[in-house]
Amino acid sequence: MSEFVRKRWVWATTAAAVCGVGVGFALAFAGGGGSHPSVDPGPPFAVAQHAASSASGVQLHLESAQFSGSATMLALSVNLGQPGAKPIRQIVIPRDAFAGASLQPLADPAGHATGTDSAEFVLRMNPVAGPGNVNLQLSKVELVFQDGSDRAITGNWSLTVSVPADVSQHLAAQKLAPGPSASLQGVTASVAAAVRSETETLVTVDVQGPEGVQFLGVPTLTSNGSDYQGRLLSSPGGKTLTYQFPATPMGAHATLTLSAAVVPQSANADRYVDIDLQRAMKRDGLSGHAGDDGPLAPGDVVSTNAPALAPTELAFRPGSAGLGVAITLGSALTPGQFGGGRPALTLANGSVIEAEGVSTSFNHDATGAIVSGQSIVFFPVSPSELNGVARVSVGSEFHVLPGSWTIQLTPS
Repeated sequence: MSEFVRKRWVWATTAAAVCGVGVGFALAFAGGGGSHPSVDPGPPFAVAQHAASSASGVQLHLESAQFSGSATMLALSVNLGQPGAKPIRQIVIPRDAFAGASLQPLADPAGHATGTDSAEFVLRMNPVAGPGNVNLQLSKVELVFQDGSDRAITGNWSLTVSVPADVSQHLAAQKLAPGPSASLQGVTASVAAAVRSETETLVTVDVQGPEGVQFLGVPTLTSNGSDYQGRLLSSPGGKTLTYQFPATPMGAHATLTLSAAVVPQSANADRYVDIDLQRAMKRDGLSGHAGDDGPLAPGDVVSTNAPALAPTELAFRPGSAGLGVAITLGSALTPGQFGGGRPALTLANGSVIEAEGVSTSFNHDATGAIVSGQSIVFFPVSPSELNGVARVSVGSEFHVLPGSWTIQLTPS
């Protein structure tokens, strides 16, 4: 797997967010299942665009642009224009591909496939200064295909972004001054910067605490009596987190609430469980067709260094590149415990398959504290390869720090 594909996966794990009842989260790996809480950006000031540019057999189309005081969002599509071209899973535009452009990226850009030889993606760029056209120049496009292969294409793509004459009235931005930091159980959260625009509210948080600490809960911003759920937009280094919320009322105070931090107990102690999947499939009468599922019994575990993993179910589900296997574990996995790599399935023939997605849910006790959890790990592997014993490897254990970290934000 190429380095740029791996970087995109690392970004996706750090972008995990809580969803559903109680506390849970879904990790959206490149091309895998999972989602973030929906973020309504408010009434966007979007303008249709009609620019196109071709180089090295790849055509880029600029479809629309949304302007605000915090970002310029550009919707583009890529088309290979080749009959029989492999289906595209993902598009990645590396940061060094923007050299010399009038617009620069504010977040790592990527997109997901919408057709067999074409895909759409959105670039989050710096705000425009005012009316007048601006130029977007790209020198590299990196494509990930549905079969897992990837291709880096160099060229010179130049697209003109049309900025309307009345754009200035939509570029208002209001900074929010943070109140005191919030500290709880050895973890301190401070707001480094906060700004709201017509389309969103951005809050950057610095986190101090044990190595590997992460906030697990959905970030909430309360303003004018309304609660707004956010998502993690970026987390360089894991200790500076930028959250994106819907637009909040200009001039209004706001309260940021973060909850449920998790801390790895041992950064280097990987856990594993060896499962006789072939025996389980035979006993449960599973042929490996989509929709097949059955229980995994304690007797299916050949060996493990982490009894808490306790696999409970085996299911066959479609993935981004075809059929795969989903294994339910009796232990909750979090992004921080992966140590830069995803869970893996080692087959009897020695092949190693990296997980495409993880979905985790948690249980609470009567006080509301998180006491246990479970995860479903999806591996893109053909059922015919599940011969004999396979090893599921994950990261170290963690413990949960319950509570809420609350910081006040005041318009400045």
